[in-house]
Amino acid sequence: MLNAIRCFNRNRYQQHIAPLNIAVFPYYQPIVEVASGRIDSYEALARKKDHQGQVVSAGRLFIDPDISASNKRRLDHRVRRQALESVHQLPSDTRIAINISPEWINHLGPESVVPTLEMVDEVGIDPSRVTIELTEDLGDIDRISAVVRRYRQAGMEVAIDDFGTGFSQLDRVIALEPDVIKLDMQLFKQAVKGGLAEKLVRSLVEFSTKSGGRIVCEGVETEEEFFFGLHCGARYMQGFLFAAAGPYFLQPDTFSGQLKSLRKKYFDSMERRESQKVERIGTIKQKVQELRNILLAGCRVDVERLVRQYRGIPELIRFYICNRRGDQVTANYEYYHIDQTWHADSSSVGFNWSWRPYFYQLMVLDSQQQGRLVASDCYQDRISGRPCKTLAMMLQDEQVLLVDVVADW
Repeated sequence: MLNAIRCFNRNRYQQHIAPLNIAVFPYYQPIVEVASGRIDSYEALARKKDHQGQVVSAGRLFIDPDISASNKRRLDHRVRRQALESVHQLPSDTRIAINISPEWINHLGPESVVPTLEMVDEVGIDPSRVTIELTEDLGDIDRISAVVRRYRQAGMEVAIDDFGTGFSQLDRVIALEPDVIKLDMQLFKQAVKGGLAEKLVRSLVEFSTKSGGRIVCEGVETEEEFFFGLHCGARYMQGFLFAAAGPYFLQPDTFSGQLKSLRKKYFDSMERRESQKVERIGTIKQKVQELRNILLAGCRVDVERLVRQYRGIPELIRFYICNRRGDQVTANYEYYHIDQTWHADSSSVGFNWSWRPYFYQLMVLDSQQQGRLVASDCYQDRISGRPCKTLAMMLQDEQVLLVDVVADW
């Protein structure tokens, strides 16, 4: 019985006393702006020392089940206050980003004092130099929105961290309208390898940009990841490629030379790639024009004659013909490159494609300049699974030639 009491008291000590004796403090990781080459802001990250005296992440303290929620908040407030006090040493024209769990905002009532706003006032800093990073997607969205409005009224920016970890965060972007959106690190690294993750990240970046949020790619460790971030349209980068979190603020122009070199390397690479792409597109357009000429000569549905006159190109997937109203009037003619044969699939005859943007764009452009070719946006072909585009050109008799080609441009 006595041992049980001692064990209970020890657990209470661990939950209520011991955590408060842990020295926690902020380290600062720079976030660089690609266009200017300068440090835009610094994210404050919680750190502590391990048994060997080495500085390590304090993140585990905030998920430790042996530490009570109230003590986790106290530890967080301690780190947060130190970080805000350091703003007095912050280089000019830069900001500091503070992580706050939305779950803790749930403890605030409608008229409660907001701890961060209180700290900002007590340490006497300009709130416009502070960005609030909301981490997990926990907490009541209405309550979070109310506190976010108070942050904004004080002049602070708001960021959503780890965007892409869950679809519920789309609701938060709509509700909170963040100034900054930080892509989830693991999703970003997976997207660099290509596949569906890459398409998702591109879509998230496009969505974020259109919603007004500035995109930050976290965890950028290699040039490949940096270049991928640029290719997606991200203007801000954060990661070991530049610097780990440290105890001091680096000068804003610390990475200017490195970024200049990276931008040039990216530009040179993309210039070569663009040159190759333009050449390839020119060849594709020429071959599509040859197909149009063959069809205009009267071989529209004569597959055997097509075999003799048109072998296709490696990029060709299929072609078909619609009338001006968008109704498909022929089968899909698919070219099998392995045996160099044409195959007709009539399952789409009668389908209407007038609602696709490239179709009605062609109608308008052709009325102004005959012989124009219009290309769709890139999409994934549902049959072949390859990225492709649809090229559209007018034929005679008010008919339209549509050609699906493999494309990553």
